[in-house]
Amino acid sequence: MNRAFSNVVPLVVGMLVGLALAGTPAHAGDIEGTWRLVKRVLPDGTVITPPAVQGMGTAVNGMRHLNVFWQTPDGNPGSYGLISKYRLTANTYSETVLASAFDDGSGGPILRGVAGETRNAPVTRQGGRVSYQLPFDPPKVVYDGDQLTAILEGAFVDYWERVK
Repeated sequence: MNRAFSNVVPLVVGMLVGLALAGTPAHAGDIEGTWRLVKRVLPDGTVITPPAVQGMGTAVNGMRHLNVFWQTPDGNPGSYGLISKYRLTANTYSETVLASAFDDGSGGPILRGVAGETRNAPVTRQGGRVSYQLPFDPPKVVYDGDQLTAILEGAFVDYWERVK
C-alpha cells in the first residue's frame, strides 16, 4: 500500500466515525440499516439481477454510503458511489454530499464530486411508508418496512431489501 495513502486511511475513517457518532436524527429508524440491491427492472420490462447489477447501501447514525455497479447494454461496467450526511425528520429529508463518483460506462471521464452543500426534500408518510425525491440524485425512494424501491423515471426501478 502506498505510504501516503496508508496515512490518510485512519484520518478518513476517524472523520467518518466522528460524523456518525454526532447523533441519530429523528425518524432515522425508518431508513436506517444496510440495504442490498435485489433486482433492477428496465422500462421495457427486462429484469436484471446480480451479478449484472450489484448494490449495497447503508444509512446509520446520520451517515449514508451507497455503491451500485452494473453492466451497460454494451457490456461495459458502470458505477455510482456516494458518501453523505443525512437527517430525516417527520417532514423533511436533508442531505449533505461529502464525496461521490459516477461512471456511466461509456469510457468517458468519471465524474467525481466533493461538496458541502446541503439540500432538502419534502417527505411523504403513509402508514409505514416513507418516500421522497433524493435532493441530489434523481431517483425517488420509497421505504416500506424492509423493502426499498428507487425509481428513476424512464431508466429503471431498483428493488432493495434490508439486510438482517
